[in-house]
Amino acid sequence: MSGNFSYSVKFQRRKTLAVHVLANGAVEVRAPIGLPERHIIRFVEERAQWVVKTREKQRAKHTWQNAIEPGAQLWYLGTPRRLEVHRGVAAAVFVNDETLQVFARDPSDLPALSRQLENWWRVQADVLFRERLLEVCKLFPDLTPPILRLRKMRQRWGSCSRSGHVTLNTELIKLPVALIDYVIAHELCHLFEFNHSPKFYRHLARVVPDWRQREVLLKQF
Repeated sequence: MSGNFSYSVKFQRRKTLAVHVLANGAVEVRAPIGLPERHIIRFVEERAQWVVKTREKQRAKHTWQNAIEPGAQLWYLGTPRRLEVHRGVAAAVFVNDETLQVFARDPSDLPALSRQLENWWRVQADVLFRERLLEVCKLFPDLTPPILRLRKMRQRWGSCSRSGHVTLNTELIKLPVALIDYVIAHELCHLFEFNHSPKFYRHLARVVPDWRQREVLLKQF
């Protein structure tokens, strides 16, 4: 036990100590075989603050990514909306300011509802992201809109390849449009600076002057 969390120790053939917060919130320390316990305890105590903050971020993310079930709060364009499920002859999804209404032949089939909503989010993302890409490209003089690809990603909001293709995470459809625009602008800047050098950030600041504030907001999701 350390601070507000307990942890397990896994001894491995390795030379260094490492602490990991797993997907289920458990804390695991990986240590060299035979390392004295006092070294492990001191190591964890030194990193306790990082562990606590990481678990808090993880819990916040799980709240944002609620399970798909009737009554759940699901996000769309930066606003949580209550999921309502109804029986319908044909599959359909409707959205308003407060709810996401899903019509399905079998409202009790939660895996099918999940697939239906994922498909709907992707369709919305495909339409909106292409519109926003054209708008954000206007901030870059003489820039031809690059090829856009969509993919659900676990670790990134977007990426840019050396061949000039921009990939956006379909999960962005759950975030505010201002953050979607920021991610697009960030990736477009990589078409000019394929790094995160000071020159890259100067370029980013020219097209998105408040990029620091948007970056802070983005990290909350």
